[in-house]
Amino acid sequence: MSKKIYCFDLDGVICNNTYGDYDNAKPYKDVISKINSIYEDGNYVLIYTSRYMGKLNGDTTKVVDFGYEKTKKQLDMWGLKYNKIQLGKPEYDVIIDDKSLFYNSNWINQI
Repeated sequence: MSKKIYCFDLDGVICNNTYGDYDNAKPYKDVISKINSIYEDGNYVLIYTSRYMGKLNGDTTKVVDFGYEKTKKQLDMWGLKYNKIQLGKPEYDVIIDDKSLFYNSNWINQI
């Protein structure tokens, strides 16, 4: 079986969604355990987040400068295993992506 690249959103998936109060985010231990297992199986784990995008008006350079170390420290404190953290995910309410876990090719009739 070939190794895969897994991309996980942070807030609302790996921890509760605090709507900007990131210091008080609580990790979902079962999710962290599962992601660590995926990582330990030799897969690539990418953590992708829109943290600070609203606060810094979508300026990804400022977002990385302001939030990368804070986010890394938090994930490391939670014991999450990953290959990369990527800040700068756009904010959205709905995403349509053919690689999404529950993607349906009939999405056009569902919106």
